[in-house]
Amino acid sequence: MSEFQVSAELVKQKIKEAFYGVEFPGDEHLLNPKSFDDSEIEDFKGKGWKLWENIPGEIIKYNYCSLPFFSPEAFLFVLPAYMIYALDNPQSNVSDFTVYSLTDTSDKSEIREIFASRVSLFTEIQKEAIALFLEYEADQYDYRRYPSNPASKALQSYWSKK
Repeated sequence: MSEFQVSAELVKQKIKEAFYGVEFPGDEHLLNPKSFDDSEIEDFKGKGWKLWENIPGEIIKYNYCSLPFFSPEAFLFVLPAYMIYALDNPQSNVSDFTVYSLTDTSDKSEIREIFASRVSLFTEIQKEAIALFLEYEADQYDYRRYPSNPASKALQSYWSKK
């Protein structure tokens, strides 16, 4: 195993511990109140998932760009599944879009309010697990020599200040 795989396993363990027992908020609480179209979250309705660990990877892979459309309660529920999928599938679109959904860089007050509401339900332990995920992802961006590092931007925008 490489150094990154060991680190990925540690990050996954911290995520699993931090989000242990987070339950499905119900279909009626999936859509972000600021969103007008629920087509981006349709695949999450009526599935009967009680815990985030029950969300199939194929659903996450297919809905890689759906995170902004979830309500704060639903975001709390689905985020750990997205982070675990991103760690297991680092070249997927899920990885980048998960990082983007954790970045607070807008100058528009309405978008900043949406971000603030999205992260408001996280416990300190969950915030620490998210920051660890972003630190790992930032190392990955550097290791792959990406021209920019959105995970570092996410850390600087909110998570290192928590």
